[in-house]
Amino acid sequence: MAILLVLIKKIKHYNSLRHASSTYSMLESYEVSGDEAILTAAKRALRFLAIDLIREQGDRAYVIERDTNEIKLGANAAAILAFSKYMQVTQDMAYLPLCQNLARAICDQQQENGQFIHVLEYPTLTVKDPFRIIYYDGEAVLAIMRLYAIDPDETWLNTAKKAFDYFIEKSYWKNHDHWLSYCTNEITKYAPEDRYFEFGLKNAFGRLDFIYHRETAFPTFLELTVATHDMCERIEAADKGYLLKNYNREKLETTIEKRADFQLNGLFYPELAMYYKNPKRILHSFFIRHHSFRVRIDDVEHNISGYCRYLNRITEGITNKTKRKKCNCKEKTLYKQILYW
Repeated sequence: MAILLVLIKKIKHYNSLRHASSTYSMLESYEVSGDEAILTAAKRALRFLAIDLIREQGDRAYVIERDTNEIKLGANAAAILAFSKYMQVTQDMAYLPLCQNLARAICDQQQENGQFIHVLEYPTLTVKDPFRIIYYDGEAVLAIMRLYAIDPDETWLNTAKKAFDYFIEKSYWKNHDHWLSYCTNEITKYAPEDRYFEFGLKNAFGRLDFIYHRETAFPTFLELTVATHDMCERIEAADKGYLLKNYNREKLETTIEKRADFQLNGLFYPELAMYYKNPKRILHSFFIRHHSFRVRIDDVEHNISGYCRYLNRITEGITNKTKRKKCNCKEKTLYKQILYW
């Protein structure tokens, strides 16, 4: 029997955005697992983020990519997500002033029409790239709304509403982005307007067939669909079921179950990891098969986030038209192994 031995290549540069977003997923895993070792590691990561990767100018704060001196909208957003999740799960509000400064910087990057500027130069704050990637927009609105949940300043909500005016005008739902699902689910908790719900439904259901049949284990598909499930639950709870008339909820739930199972095709089980150069390093991490079995921290973090939400969904039970379902011991053990990695 032939044995496949694959060499592992380390990436030399450090990515501040990925540091922040990965720390956020660690705190999500702590929230569902209660593992103090994860919280201890996350605290160290937050300190490094606050001290080494963030620069402040007055009452503004910026996450800096040290190799390029770039200020990325998505990096500021990811930092707020990490700090706000920490404050939520620990009730330690030490990072609130820093979060507010990061959020003010995001507000500065919003233009009159609601659109965000994506990349600035540090320290001049001149525009380097008006638009870089669609993910930054939804990520920024989600971060602003998560901050609003612990700091109910109307500035944050108004910034999010202004961004959504732009999203709706430009039909951003056609991007079918998981961050848009997240932020739509979040803003409708505080502004349950039909137009926001409709945007979120189109963002998910317009891509559902593709997500169901896709053969690659993209982790963001699970995030997108579970966030939409959460929003649909609240639509029904708010007696707005008429919004769901043209959408197949059963198909959404079936797609969630399929993606949750299918993504495990990208998990380094012991029986697979043992064929690689350093099995201990990659055990219970996630790889991208169609990218030569690449393991990248953002792929792992998105799997963690998706499975955290999925785990909450199946342990809390599904209340809409389906029987309450509990996660069995085998499932819980597997998910905790994934999250601990």
